[in-house]
Order: sequence, then structure tokens, then C-alpha cells
Amino acid sequence: MGLEEPCHRNVRHTYEAPGALIVPCQMGPDCMDIECHAAALEGARLVNVSPSFQFPTGVVMSEERRRALLQWAYVHHACVIEDDFDCEHRLGCGIRRRYGL
Repeated sequence: MGLEEPCHRNVRHTYEAPGALIVPCQMGPDCMDIECHAAALEGARLVNVSPSFQFPTGVVMSEERRRALLQWAYVHHACVIEDDFDCEHRLGCGIRRRYGL
């Protein structure tokens, strides 16, 4: 499974405890770039992201990156878990959830 790196230790523990194989996906200026990690994620069926406010970086995932992630998930029959940590405190208009894209 793909997991943003860095991420909150409790998120990592949630997946490590039952034995998930975690592929750390480094953060860029507008969150995780799924295309950069596609080879490492070959066979993965799950990706966990925090698109509205990535902890601890505070980065917001761009709509382009969100669409690319959805396309990757569709092609690979994978699930995306969207952990919208702290989204209710975001100033200005919020971003659309993936389901709304």
C-alpha cells in the first residue's frame, strides 16, 4: 500500500500493526505524485492520502494530482483512503473530495 512520507505515526501504525507492506511515497510541493511512485506501487491495492492538509507538511494536494491518483486507482483496481485530517479548519473554500471529481 502507498502511504505519504512523512505522515502521522498513528496512521503508519494503523497499517503496520496488521502487517501491511507499506511503500513510502515522498511528498512534493503539491503532495504525493502517484506517477513518480507508480513502479514501486505495482500490485498495491490501497493508497492513503491527506489531500486537504497533509500532516506534518501542511501541503494541499492539487486537483491535477488528485485526478492522477484517481486514474491510477481506476487502472490498478485500487482503493484510495482519503484522510481529511483538519479539513474543517481550512480557511477559504475547501477542496472537492475525490468522489466529487
